[in-house]
Amino acid sequence: MTLPPQETPPQVQTSRNRILLGVSLGLSVLTLLFGLYWFFYARFYKFTDDAYVAGNTVMVTAQVPGIITTIYAQDADFVTKGTPLVQIDPTDHQIALNALVNDLGNQVRDVAKLFFSVETTKADILAQKALLNKKIEDFERRKALIPSNAVSQEDFMHSKYDMENQEANVLALENTLLGLEAQTENTTIETHPKVLSLIQKVLQAYINLKRCTLYAPVTGVVAQRTVQVGKWVAVTEPLLSVVPLDQMWIEANFKETQLSRVRVGQPVKIHSDFYGHSVEYSGVVAGVGGGTGSAFSVLPPQNATGNWIKIVQRVPVRIDLSRTMLEEFPLRVGLSMLVTVDTTQDQGSMTAQPRDVDTIRFATDIYANEEAGALELIRQTIETNLSLEAKDLESK
Repeated sequence: MTLPPQETPPQVQTSRNRILLGVSLGLSVLTLLFGLYWFFYARFYKFTDDAYVAGNTVMVTAQVPGIITTIYAQDADFVTKGTPLVQIDPTDHQIALNALVNDLGNQVRDVAKLFFSVETTKADILAQKALLNKKIEDFERRKALIPSNAVSQEDFMHSKYDMENQEANVLALENTLLGLEAQTENTTIETHPKVLSLIQKVLQAYINLKRCTLYAPVTGVVAQRTVQVGKWVAVTEPLLSVVPLDQMWIEANFKETQLSRVRVGQPVKIHSDFYGHSVEYSGVVAGVGGGTGSAFSVLPPQNATGNWIKIVQRVPVRIDLSRTMLEEFPLRVGLSMLVTVDTTQDQGSMTAQPRDVDTIRFATDIYANEEAGALELIRQTIETNLSLEAKDLESK
């Protein structure tokens, strides 16, 4: 026997309809509010958590070979520019410098002899020319006496040979003088090429000795120290790194679908997992990378295959940070960051403007005065090995 269907009481039906209507209206309002929020606000802000701190890692390498005798800093130490970091045994380089200083002194003396030889040869030429004039007079006198038989033919021929031999002597001395003047012309003892060549070698040896002490090229935190006391290091071998804390930026990897409105100069809000949301960094978009991350990977993908699947690519965007915030809340290379770019103003360019050729991004001046003491050493060496007569000769 089939029971007749029970009808819903009118009051229950009315209550249910009201609930459904309220839910529908609530969902409609929420949808409308979300749409308005997205249209007027959210669509202009591009967010990614695939962002990391990047920075310069200044590698300190050996410029001269040798054995490490002293290490002044270790990982995590904060060092200022110009602080000693590593000491290489200077003994071999000091010996090499001393030997070249001695060679320079000998070369100065040899070149001084060369200049004196010029003056000596000039004096010899004058003496030989005087003797030549006497030989010519003797020859002419005998030549005049030949018709009267006052002098023998043999005596006449001897005077002729003596005159010709003296002419050859004078010519040889003149050629010798030309050769000496070719070696000393338009120069002095100190500016002679042979002396200058030794000066350059002394300068290089002095710099090599100075380079036995390695200094911090920038102010920052020591990292990646591999050097150990007693280790023999070769030229260009990396010893440790210094990470300057004031040279940090963000590399934010945005999806390619997020970049249509991203422009250089747009403001960026940044949070770090290191400090949490209590610290908000301000930054600006400095530029969009020249390719996707996969294109610059060690093994770029080969997409010309039959089983190709489209994957949304990510493009690195460089974001410059506020220096003031970096000083107050320093970061470390590799930290994770949360980045939100305000793309409300999208009238600019996605590519940074060409920079002036004279613009310097990063630099250090700790190597600028390595030869400072070498010039004084060279001057003293030359001064010691120049006699008073040689100095007088140079002043003429």
